[in-house]
Amino acid sequence: MAATLTVITGPMFSKKSKRLMEMLNDELHADKKILRLKPNIDDRTVGIGSRKPGPADNEETWEEVQAYRISSAGEAEDLFQKEKPDVIGIDEGHLFDFWLQDWIAKKLDE
Repeated sequence: MAATLTVITGPMFSKKSKRLMEMLNDELHADKKILRLKPNIDDRTVGIGSRKPGPADNEETWEEVQAYRISSAGEAEDLFQKEKPDVIGIDEGHLFDFWLQDWIAKKLDE
């Protein structure tokens, strides 16, 4: 099967991370092994997180799934080789340096 790349774009607070979490959850239910990655500099949550309204009107909480925090292509490749995933989910891709594009292109060519 050919590799595919899905990119979720939109402005802040448009639920991009929530959509990513939903897509990865669908893959999990299809018995796919998932590798979740996020940039090490994003320290708002431990994993991939999405805001959701809290019980009070002006309150919000976080919904979150576990992810590896990485800062280099070497870390990404090491995790890929260790986990051998069917699906890779990357949150906050714009916070990575340009090495991410090269690493993704390499994975799509494999």
